[in-house]
Amino acid sequence: MSVFNETMRQRGKAEEDIFFAKLDLELISALHKKLDKEQQQELQQIPTESGYDR
Repeated sequence: MSVFNETMRQRGKAEEDIFFAKLDLELISALHKKLDKEQQQELQQIPTESGYDR
C-alpha cells in the first residue's frame, strides 16, 4: 500500500506545482502588459520635435 500512497502523494504535488506554475505565468504576463502600457505612456510624453530645422 505504501507504493500507492507515495504515487498519490506525488501526483497531488505535481498537480499543485502545475497549478501554481500556470498562475505564476498569468501574473508575469499581466505584469509585462502593465509595464508595456506604462512605457508607451512615457514614450508619448517625450516631445518628438526638437525645434531645430535641418
